[in-house]
Amino acid sequence: MQYGQMIDTLQQLMDTLPREYQQLVPSVIGVGGDAELLLGRIRDRTGLSDLEKALQLNQVVLSVLVQRISQGQAADLTASLPVAVRPELPTNPAPAQSFDADDFLDRIQDRAGLPDRASAERLTGIVLSTIREWAPTELGDTADQLPKPLARLIRG
Repeated sequence: MQYGQMIDTLQQLMDTLPREYQQLVPSVIGVGGDAELLLGRIRDRTGLSDLEKALQLNQVVLSVLVQRISQGQAADLTASLPVAVRPELPTNPAPAQSFDADDFLDRIQDRAGLPDRASAERLTGIVLSTIREWAPTELGDTADQLPKPLARLIRG
């Protein structure tokens, strides 16, 4: 059984447990059971070498995304994710910035140090689809605040 399959099997088992028991699952990288499952999925789907790199990519994608949406929606979206994978929200948040899908991907490519735009688009799509599985309602609400080209990228 591949690691990704084991993670999925563990997630199915954990889904049968009350939430307070899920927090007792030990973590390999110190971020908690739920976060480790989310990051394991991102790592496996992107082909990244470890959970730390998956966490870094997740943080880049989410930090750019929360710049583009309202403060309230950013708080709602991040609250729906495991604590350890939430991007840090600004203490003095500015209004949502206006940028399009191309600029969104350019920012991710630059911040993540990706070699090209195609890599940024592929990896961003994987991160967002994984988050969509985790928090479909909040990511859908997030996409509702965005122009159609960027919303399509968020919705997959």
